[in-house]
Amino acid sequence: MKPIIRKAQPQDAAKIIKAINEVISEPDSNLEMSPGEFLHSLDQEQKILEDFSNSENSIFLVAEADGEIIGSIICHGSSRKSSRHSVEISMSVASNWRGKHIGTDLMQAAIEWAKDTNIVKRMDLIVFERNSTAIHLYENFGFEKEGLLRKSIYRNGKYLNAYLMALLL
Repeated sequence: MKPIIRKAQPQDAAKIIKAINEVISEPDSNLEMSPGEFLHSLDQEQKILEDFSNSENSIFLVAEADGEIIGSIICHGSSRKSSRHSVEISMSVASNWRGKHIGTDLMQAAIEWAKDTNIVKRMDLIVFERNSTAIHLYENFGFEKEGLLRKSIYRNGKYLNAYLMALLL
């Protein structure tokens, strides 16, 4: 079954928690959390999803296949007037779905949403320097490196650098 990209709903909370914890538990996960650090309860995650659905400058999209959440992209905008035009992006894809254009489809949907808001003018993200596949994906969409965050994350006994990347709309 071809995956579909859609807005996350509060009833997706349990599946989203499961999907995020699976990605975090990978030995060399490229998320900024370590195993055991994603501690949202079902109620908390449902409230977060509800808040996203009521926001003009934030969206939570999921990729779904066969009833399972296989990826997600979050665009979180500020409630402050001075920075509501900027969203921070976080994306993840289940390991067995990587290399199958899920990340591309999620990013395309997020950028289309951002353009349609007439609010969002900047999208930024942080990506580990070692994650060349993701960097290539983001650059294909026009994201540019704006800075290097040295020793950004400490994992498995070593410090990792990360890039700050942004797309101006």
